[in-house]
Amino acid sequence: MPDSNRSTSNNSESDSIAHMQEIVKNAEELSVTLSALLETAKSSAAAAAEHQSNAASILSELQTKLGETTAAATQAAAVKTQITDDQAVIATKSAHIQQAQEHADLVRANLDRTLPAPETAP
Repeated sequence: MPDSNRSTSNNSESDSIAHMQEIVKNAEELSVTLSALLETAKSSAAAAAEHQSNAASILSELQTKLGETTAAATQAAAVKTQITDDQAVIATKSAHIQQAQEHADLVRANLDRTLPAPETAP
């Protein structure tokens, strides 16, 4: 082989080796970047799982509180109904008492008119 071919061949081999080294270097850098991204993804996934767990816990607490609130509202409605019923009974009894007082006053007035006044002792 002539020297010019040998030198061209050596240059071509050098270029190929340099190109391969650059590819290897880029692959190593990419591998490091991918490893870092993988760790970030794992960390994000763990944080997301923790957030999901917290959200599930909060949801459970809210459902419990909703049940308690619903029970309290039902009880309050029952108490309100009982108060309304009691007020109606009180109003009815009050009307009966008023009627009885009016009747007693009428009877007393009739007795006062029909019976002679008691005599006073000297």
